[in-house]
Amino acid sequence: MKKIVLSMFFLVVANTAFSVTGLDVMNMMDKKATPDYTHMLVELIIVEENGSEKNRIIEMWGDSASELSSEIMVFRSPASVKDTRFLIKETPDGDDKWIFMPALGKVRRIAASDNGSSFMGTEFTYADMSGTDIDDDNHTLLKEEELNGYNCYVVESIPKDDTDSQYSRRVQWIVKDNDILIPIKVELYNKDAKLNKVLTISDLVNIDGFWIPNATKMENLLNNRSSIINNQKVELNKKINPALFEKRFLTTGKVQ
Repeated sequence: MKKIVLSMFFLVVANTAFSVTGLDVMNMMDKKATPDYTHMLVELIIVEENGSEKNRIIEMWGDSASELSSEIMVFRSPASVKDTRFLIKETPDGDDKWIFMPALGKVRRIAASDNGSSFMGTEFTYADMSGTDIDDDNHTLLKEEELNGYNCYVVESIPKDDTDSQYSRRVQWIVKDNDILIPIKVELYNKDAKLNKVLTISDLVNIDGFWIPNATKMENLLNNRSSIINNQKVELNKKINPALFEKRFLTTGKVQ
């Protein structure tokens, strides 16, 4: 009797695992608990085709406590980009983005037509900075496999309307652990169906019960350039002054 019960148990588990869809995985990721507030100091390394490097230090704040999230980045060094500020505010219709560049002395709104442009000379585009909406794509679970010691779902996402996306296809390796559910590798295919860029996470750390990517690399296979982000400091769930996410702060760099 015991063997029969165990056999039925494993059958149920197997059927349940098999019935998981790509959309299920994406919804699980979307519903996973995340910090209400984040404050980070990161090093950004821009690696040119010839191997030369440019280093930037960026301070970032994020507010996800309300239904619509906000994030701001402030470049701290070097002098050539110091005090550049970039703001993303989520709206019911998508994300609004603004950038302040000291050399111009004014705030510029990022138009939808600029979403495919490079963000501050990196291999990340403006669209990459804000991600995508689950409902914008069709998601397919291709397989499950191990990558870098993690058991992963491999999910393919294809835009429902290819005119709204800079990529024709994304393939993500998402850690199956329900406490993590983070993509540790993402392949990004361009409109010609060529593998354009690969995003990899080489270090996951648990901070205050939340799993955080500690080292991220975006590699462009077509131009042999890459951009690397390494966390230097992370603070979670420490309340943030909402004035940081107002356009006034973009111009002045001061909160009142």
